[in-house]
Parts: sequence; C-alpha cells; structure tokens
Amino acid sequence: MAIEIRILISIIAKFNLRAMEQRLNEALPGMSVLQYGLLRRLADEPCTLSELSNHMLLTPSTLVPAVDKLEREGYLVRGKDPNDRRRAPLIVTEAGRRALQAIPPIHDDDAFIRSVEVLGTERAKRLRALLHQLLMAMTDDPALVEALLANRPERKCRG
Repeated sequence: MAIEIRILISIIAKFNLRAMEQRLNEALPGMSVLQYGLLRRLADEPCTLSELSNHMLLTPSTLVPAVDKLEREGYLVRGKDPNDRRRAPLIVTEAGRRALQAIPPIHDDDAFIRSVEVLGTERAKRLRALLHQLLMAMTDDPALVEALLANRPERKCRG
C-alpha cells in the first residue's frame, strides 16, 4: 500500500512539474521551475543564500547555479546588509517582479486545482488532513513542517 501511495504522489508531482515547466517555457523561455520558485520566495522578502537553503530545504550548492543565472538575467541582485557586512541578501529587481507577473502561481487552467475541485470540499479537506498526517509522521521535526506550511515568522529571513 505504501509503495502505491508513493507512486501516486510521485506521478502527481511529475504532472504538476510538467504543467509548470510548460507555463514557464511559454512565458519565460529558459527559466527553470527552481529559478521561478526562488524568485517567488524572494519576492516576499530578501534572503541570503543560506536562509533560502533553509526555507526551501535545498543545499546551497543546489541553489548557487540558479541564483547566478537569475542574477545574470537581471532578475535579482546581491544586496548589502548595512548592519552586517558579511550578509548579502538576494533582492528581486523590477525585471524579476515583471517576470513573476507573467506567470501567476496558480493558472486558470491548472489541472491540479480543477481535480481537487472535482473532489468536492469535504473529500478535499479529508485528503488534506491525511496528507498532513502523513507528512508529520515522516519527520523528526514537526515544528519545521508546521512552520513551512504556515510560513511562520520564525521561518522568515532576517533582512
């Protein structure tokens, strides 16, 4: 049963990724889903690479090439923290904000959204609760999961 659930979750994730890649390719050819996610995250507030790594649960070495490309494309800049010279927050530029406007996080024709709506409110709520329970059972740090889900202030960047 667990293997089937894992496969189903993986297939759903791949469908979502494929749909997002297609939308990105149409609006902003060459931008990856990771780069888009970084821009989305940084649009809320500037973060350092290390802070982004913690927020996105990815290693800094995974993020560096994506950040470098976004900087080369003019979508973000490395800023300076007036209170801490060692800290270099990543800041979304006006070009980066325009790019984000070109690709809303939820599309009108999003297959996942439509599919959840087809489930109906009660079944969708049950599914959400079950997925939450599954996620909480998978971690030794439930506070981290809750913070990621709630986007709590303790998960925010310093800047």
